Amino acid sequence: MGKHAKIEPGHQVASGFVPISRGGLSEQLQSLEWRRDLLMSWLFQTCIRLQTSLDRRFPRYGMTVQEASVLLRCVEARSVTPGQLAVWLGSDKGMITRFIARLEDSRLIVRHVNPRDRRFSILKPTAKGKQTARDLASLYDEIRKELFASMLVTEPASYPG
Repeated sequence: MGKHAKIEPGHQVASGFVPISRGGLSEQLQSLEWRRDLLMSWLFQTCIRLQTSLDRRFPRYGMTVQEASVLLRCVEARSVTPGQLAVWLGSDKGMITRFIARLEDSRLIVRHVNPRDRRFSILKPTAKGKQTARDLASLYDEIRKELFASMLVTEPASYPG
C-alpha cells in the first residue's frame, strides 16, 4: 500500500502515507490501486487531524474524549445502564465503570443503585452534566466543520487515469 521513508533529523513529514508505483500492472489496475492508496491517505490524514484536534480541546473540560462520549450518551438517553453504554460505545464494562466514576466525581452524572441488586444501576445526568453536554455538542460541531471544511471546498487531488 505505501512505503516508509527515512526521516532525517530536523525534517518534518507533511504526510506519512505515500502511494507507490505498481510496475508491471495494467493501466486500469494501476488507476484503481492509485485511487485506493489516495483514499487510504485521506483516511489516515483525517484520523490524525481528528485525534490532534480532540487531544487539544477536551482537557479544558477536565475530561477525555471517551468520558465526553459517555456523558453525551447519558444525556441523550436520559436514563441508561452501564451495560447499555458499553454496548453503544463498543467498550468493556470495566472501562465504562471507570469513566462513570470520573463523571460522578465531577458531578456530571448520578448513579442510582437498585437497593435489591447492587449490581444494577441507572445513570442520569445532572443539571451540570446537561449543560456540559450542550457545550460538548457545540465543540463536536466545531471540530466537524474544521476537519471537513477543506474537503468540501477543495477539488479532489488528481490521479492517473
